[in-house]
Amino acid sequence: MMWQLLKQHFLAAALATALVSFNVARCDELKLMPQPLAATFASDEVTTVGEELQAKPLQAPARKQEAAKESSARITEMEKVADYALVPPVLNTSPLPDYDYEQLNYGMTIGIERTPGGRLWACWVAGGDSPAAYFVLATSDDDGQTWSKPRLVVDSHSKDLPRERSILVGNLWTDPLGRLWLIFEQSMDMFDGRAGVWATLCENPDADVPTWSATRRIWHGVTLNKPTVLSTVEWMLPISLDQRGGVRAVQGLLRRTRSDARRERVCVP
Repeated sequence: MMWQLLKQHFLAAALATALVSFNVARCDELKLMPQPLAATFASDEVTTVGEELQAKPLQAPARKQEAAKESSARITEMEKVADYALVPPVLNTSPLPDYDYEQLNYGMTIGIERTPGGRLWACWVAGGDSPAAYFVLATSDDDGQTWSKPRLVVDSHSKDLPRERSILVGNLWTDPLGRLWLIFEQSMDMFDGRAGVWATLCENPDADVPTWSATRRIWHGVTLNKPTVLSTVEWMLPISLDQRGGVRAVQGLLRRTRSDARRERVCVP
């Protein structure tokens, strides 16, 4: 009888020690886990009831999920807002004095390109790495020793829009015919689930007064690259389409558009 009591006592003590060791080890592991995962494991507490172990149910998320109908209505309304990104951007070829250097408080590099006549064109993001972003272009005729005032601005913001419309990524490219291309992305907010790659063409990039074509939308998505000229003489421009479905206030938009886009190849004459 005494032996059985001692045996039960030792088993209970061993079990308690094991549980304490497990909890200490688990606390150390939780420090190494990503916060969402750590929170999930931390809420799954283990306790002893008599001689049995029972797991407490996971706690429900503190934030309530949107009702299905409300979520659908929000997405429908925001997809209408996203359509403002389909409106062709207007090029500002006389940006001074509103976009003079003294008015700019942010700069993020986009690209630089040399024309057949030796002129350098540089493009950068102004406004911020944010929905406030827009493009500014300037030139240098002495290999970058000095630079012109801003000569071209692509800023698609408007007080009439329900949200900000950004010009955030793109590049400059001189094609085999010596023409200068400005390729850029336009989207509502930072990314509205579809965005869109646009292009404008300058036939006389070395002229005193360069002229630019109207902007033309190529396809959904974004690009950071210059086109590649293939051995077939075709031009290939890689474009990526983020599958997140929009970020910030426009998250969850245009899933069908992205699904259709993955199955299509776009040829621009």
